[in-house]
This record gives sequence, structure tokens and C-alpha cells, in this order.
Amino acid sequence: MRLSFHHTHAYPGCRLTIADEDQDSGPIEAEFSDGTLPGARLARREPEEMLVEVDAYRTVRGTAIPAKQWILRHIAGNTWKVARRAGEKDR
Repeated sequence: MRLSFHHTHAYPGCRLTIADEDQDSGPIEAEFSDGTLPGARLARREPEEMLVEVDAYRTVRGTAIPAKQWILRHIAGNTWKVARRAGEKDR
């Protein structure tokens, strides 16, 4: 599975495209719009919602992005959005 974020970092409302949506958990590929490829893991919570954990990385312009966990929600087709940051109850 590959998550292609439409921006250089994730934030609530950020959209992403998911290719090969055939996995419910484990390591996945994540790519941000500047070509950065941090490590990531997925845990599907229900058909329309997933928890994704993205490792810390540095954007091409040098901005340090800390590791974060996000809740993703399905929009339509292979398009999803970052709904919110994951909290303790989500893990």
C-alpha cells in the first residue's frame, strides 16, 4: 500500500491518495508532495477509517517534521483525508 500525501506534511484536512488499498495493518509506503519517503505503519480501524503512524522526517527544504499518528477518513474512490491527530484513545 502506498499513501501519497498532496502536501509536504500531514495536517487535519490534508488530502491523500491511496494506491493498492489491500492491506489492513503493518508497514506501508508514504510519500509527500516534495518526494520525501518517511517510514510509516498502518492500522485499519474500520472500512472508512485508518490510523497511520508516520516516522520523523525532514522535508526537502530542511524542515524537521516529528513522528505523528493520524486518523484518516475515506472521501471517495482512492481519495482520503487526514481527519485529525490520533490521541491516546485511538492507539
